[in-house]
Amino acid sequence: MSSLIFLMIFFKLIPMKIATACGVTLHAPKHARITFFNSPYPAHREKKAVDIYFGDEIALSPVEGKVVEIRRFEVAKPAYFFKVLDRDAFDFKGEKYEYATIIRSSENPNKVVKIIHMKPFVKKGEKVEVFQEIGELIRSKLFTFWTGKHIHVEIRNPNDALRARGGEELKIIGNKEAKRAKVELNGRLVYLNENLAKFALESITKAGSFYGVPALAGEKAGLIDGGIPYNGYGAILTKVEEGTPVIIANFEVGRIVKSYEDASIFACRGFQVKALGLKLRGLSLTLSLQNNCKISLIPNKRGDWFGRNKTS
Repeated sequence: MSSLIFLMIFFKLIPMKIATACGVTLHAPKHARITFFNSPYPAHREKKAVDIYFGDEIALSPVEGKVVEIRRFEVAKPAYFFKVLDRDAFDFKGEKYEYATIIRSSENPNKVVKIIHMKPFVKKGEKVEVFQEIGELIRSKLFTFWTGKHIHVEIRNPNDALRARGGEELKIIGNKEAKRAKVELNGRLVYLNENLAKFALESITKAGSFYGVPALAGEKAGLIDGGIPYNGYGAILTKVEEGTPVIIANFEVGRIVKSYEDASIFACRGFQVKALGLKLRGLSLTLSLQNNCKISLIPNKRGDWFGRNKTS
């Protein structure tokens, strides 16, 4: 292997600490995209989960530990979330089965890490290292049509490892308040398919370890993480008092309803996003660990960009 290729691989897989709870640290590679709050599911709304998007087909372990359980289970369309997202949001053919991989943490053997959305390579009893290849990413029926392949990660008690609720609250590592600056949602289209359109913005900001879209909340500024307004909520990565308006590009997108030391959740106000000649579901905003952050525009239905709707 040439020294150049070695350096490229080495720097791509630098372990970045992204979150912690109860002495357990979660890692993501520097090329990954992550989100704590861009999901309709309860664990994200409660700051108890993180999704890691690797940008390829293989899942890397976010922790060191020992595999103690692997559970395959059948999933149906998440009808509960039709109250937030309509049936069109789940209009694609997802995998019938999901897999929960439970890893006992080497840092704190009294805690386990639950990973879903991958078909595991590893077996029960096997020891794993940070960034070891542990599974093939899948898209199950739990996904919306615009959601890319990723792993969903929680830190939990060993005797309550599998439920959808009940994980430990995560502390975000490396986030800082952003600098106050004028934000304009100007950019260039870099990707388009039937599911979404990606734009590279001019106003991407670095705050601590993360890159993303900044917003203002009172006298503070922070990066935005969320699917707005379609998930009904989002978060700004700084501590802000409840009731404070959250402003993106001189537009109020919501008001703070819950505040943590490292992030504040806002409820979206009623507004509509329009672009490319269409009324859209909204904007998908996530965090990057290097300066390649994009925003995604989400159509109401698959294929809206092209005047038709995909169903498979």
